[in-house]
Amino acid sequence: MLHKLKARTLVTWGRDDRVSPVDMMLLPMRTIPDVEVHVFPDCGHWVMIEQKQAWESAVLAFLTREDDA
Repeated sequence: MLHKLKARTLVTWGRDDRVSPVDMMLLPMRTIPDVEVHVFPDCGHWVMIEQKQAWESAVLAFLTREDDA
């Protein structure tokens, strides 16, 4: 059902995630039509906690970016 998403989508992932390894990010990356992916280095499963400032910056940049249309 990911291919049916209409909204611009941000996917964040920790490079060192042992719960959901980074290669699991390939499915949403290849399936969601308008997706942006951020992989955070030196980070495990809890990106928003382990890399709080970098994650917040990525999310804010994504949410405030003007659409190309």
